[in-house]
Amino acid sequence: MPPDWDAFKEALFRDYLDARKAYMSSQVLDKFIKENSQKTIQSLAQFSTFNQEFRRIKARLVMEGCSNLEELKKAYTKSINCYLHQKIQIYLESEKAPVLKGELYLIEQLREAAEYILKGLDPCF
Repeated sequence: MPPDWDAFKEALFRDYLDARKAYMSSQVLDKFIKENSQKTIQSLAQFSTFNQEFRRIKARLVMEGCSNLEELKKAYTKSINCYLHQKIQIYLESEKAPVLKGELYLIEQLREAAEYILKGLDPCF
């Protein structure tokens, strides 16, 4: 007879109280934006860490139905330090088709641009 997964899981949660993670909230995202918008990202490794943390928060918010794509695009954009964000904006406007006025670039486009800039492939950046 197969083990009772739900009972096993509850037993683990009783033994490891910190194992239950609180639901993600927009406050966590707001804190992430505030902290990261102040950090200067100077390397691909730093950007990778930033991106991984954002994706973790994003996945939880989406899974829990607490956010939508437009809010997440705004949050990602606001999370990037203004120095790097300016470079990304210049790159995207010059190298990619610009978006319609008032619309935001996709998270993937911002990520690709940041990685291109941080790799140092272009002497302009």
